[in-house]
Amino acid sequence: MSTILASGTGTYQPLVTVPISAAIAIATGHWSELANVVNPILQQAEANQPEGEMMQLDLTGWTIPFIGNVGDRVAAHINTLWDEGKIYDPATGAVPRAWPGATQIASYEPSSDTLVLRWVKGQPFIAWIIGGILVVLGLLYIVHLVSGWFGGGNYRYTLSGNGVAGQSQGMPFIDKVAIGAGAVLIIGFGAWFYSHLKLAEAGAPKTTQEFIFEGR
Repeated sequence: MSTILASGTGTYQPLVTVPISAAIAIATGHWSELANVVNPILQQAEANQPEGEMMQLDLTGWTIPFIGNVGDRVAAHINTLWDEGKIYDPATGAVPRAWPGATQIASYEPSSDTLVLRWVKGQPFIAWIIGGILVVLGLLYIVHLVSGWFGGGNYRYTLSGNGVAGQSQGMPFIDKVAIGAGAVLIIGFGAWFYSHLKLAEAGAPKTTQEFIFEGR
């Protein structure tokens, strides 16, 4: 079940805390400094989530004046950067994992003009995810126009947590079988021990006795 962790627009809690042109310059030339310019509320929201949480960032508003819609191109470029290992934490070299069963982290929904980014939280990755968006904006050569769009309130976003990846849905069947078999063995051993103890007390010959234990 999706839980909204943070949301905003270009003017209310924007994704970056500096002018968009400066943020793009940092993403393309000083990658390790990205965490200093990405909204700290977003970074903390992800950091507060448990290991394995399936994170999702929805960013709406990809129809740019004089350029048109760029959502498909942005998603494709982000996936290429991710495939090449260029969206990463510079401190560890770690790359965000896609959701279980997915082969990419970015997709575009034209009906709502929304870029959707999905990754699994290992360590906080949102600064580097947003860095990938900034790099792509630079690649599309729209810095001179995007400052009035991306940083001007013409976008909105939502950061969500969508449950813990790989969360247990009950005990696996093989574990149940193993525990059940162990219980049968323990009960059987207890019955064997008790029977032999009684035989010893009665002085009966053990070699003539047969014991059958059935597990239900």
